[in-house]
Amino acid sequence: MKIVLAHSDINYMKKLKIFFLNKGVTDIHAFSNGFNALSHIIKSRSNIVIIEETLPGLNATDIQNALVFKHLKPEIIILKPYRNIPPEKVISKIKSEFSLDKTTF
Repeated sequence: MKIVLAHSDINYMKKLKIFFLNKGVTDIHAFSNGFNALSHIIKSRSNIVIIEETLPGLNATDIQNALVFKHLKPEIIILKPYRNIPPEKVISKIKSEFSLDKTTF
């Protein structure tokens, strides 16, 4: 599973990345700029994208529109700016919204 984390708060992103690593997910890439995140998503065909709504460079809407244009359909979770949702809640949202196997994380 390929995950992209894109958030302007680098410390929050590090916490999310550590949480995923502790759950056994190793293909995680973090970005604090929308342009870099989008480029990576397109190149690596990421499965899950967790992105801040108002990410610098390209915001979440811009990235979603570009992915539609490229016919890519990763699962996307958009986080409100400045809301550092605990990693456990992000995992819970992934499981419930995307019907992932409970043993995945």
